[in-house]
Amino acid sequence: MSAVAVTARSFRQVPGEHQELLRAAGLPVRFAEADRPLDEEELVELVRGCWGLIVGVDPVTAAVLDAGPLQVVVRFGSGTDNVDLEAARRRGVRVAATPGANARSVAELAIGLLLAILLDQKIRGESLFRNIFLFPMSISFIVSGTAWQWLLNPSTGVNLLFEAAGLDRLKSPWFTDPNIAIYSVVLAAVWQLSGFTMAMYLAGMRGVSDELREAARVDGASEWQLYRFVIVPLLNPITLSAVIVLGHISLKIFDLVFAMTGSGPAFSTDVPGIFMFETTFRGNRFAEGAAIAIVMLLMVATVVIPYLVWSARTAQES
Repeated sequence: MSAVAVTARSFRQVPGEHQELLRAAGLPVRFAEADRPLDEEELVELVRGCWGLIVGVDPVTAAVLDAGPLQVVVRFGSGTDNVDLEAARRRGVRVAATPGANARSVAELAIGLLLAILLDQKIRGESLFRNIFLFPMSISFIVSGTAWQWLLNPSTGVNLLFEAAGLDRLKSPWFTDPNIAIYSVVLAAVWQLSGFTMAMYLAGMRGVSDELREAARVDGASEWQLYRFVIVPLLNPITLSAVIVLGHISLKIFDLVFAMTGSGPAFSTDVPGIFMFETTFRGNRFAEGAAIAIVMLLMVATVVIPYLVWSARTAQES
């Protein structure tokens, strides 16, 4: 009978949600003997003849993938930097990965800036559109997560709309597919937070004097050049503030992901907040959960405290 290889020394060292995966698989578990990262030869020996692999930072090379009839590789943490993805694809091995935080923040900034530029044209009904774009910010993440879970359910929601419109090619498994589950969460987060960045950018744009705009136009600047070379560079402090806020939200996000997917299929949406919750309250490993929470606090502090110091010094200088 095939086994699942785990690069940990004992079951106790396996994160809680990964323990659930092992129980669900119902297969024998083969643990690493060394309490340290394994080199390629040791990993090859560990996975020889195994069906699945749960791995930390150890290098999953083509030789490792050839060592057994591997079907699944799941990582302890986010990303797949230590996995030979090309070799995995050629062998049909599924690899759980969790990109998304950076893509989400960039999308929120870009969409927020675009919406702010559109509203800065003083269009008719600006107040109505501004309220519509800001409305998602008034909804709690747990509520919007539940709504998006229904909307992106493969058997209901938008898939039914595509089917009724004859656009079956647009139907998607959404958050049930490990390869795209994280992007379903990104979609919900961008919808909810883009209005926040729009409000920040719009407030900054309204602070740019009409005299400066007119001077740029007199010098021959088009509207595109006006925003590209004059207004947007003046918004750099606002961009920094938005990056800090969105970055710390990305580091500590929990409720949106928990409501939509939890740790997701093959742990593809396993973020630090979910990992801490699963370890503490489902794995009953309270000390490890507290340690994870402290690390999350330090990560957020590393992002926020330098910004607060910089803001205070800037205020004093001005």
